[in-house]
Amino acid sequence: MVLFRNKWVVHHDIHCKQKPVPSFEIAHSSALALNMFIRENVDEQIIYDGPKCMSVFGEQVAEAMLSKLV
Repeated sequence: MVLFRNKWVVHHDIHCKQKPVPSFEIAHSSALALNMFIRENVDEQIIYDGPKCMSVFGEQVAEAMLSKLV
């Protein structure tokens, strides 16, 4: 994922031999698990202002990104 970010997304390296888009399933599952863990275990003195619903958050991010391409 880091190679994809560095070579394709940020620097547009046309000589990079990696397939353009890696699988994000493991990272997505990890983000969901971490968000749920933090929401369930955060100390009351800490304000956690992360997304309440990852599905809605994902839709908002996708919409914002696509709006920049149009």
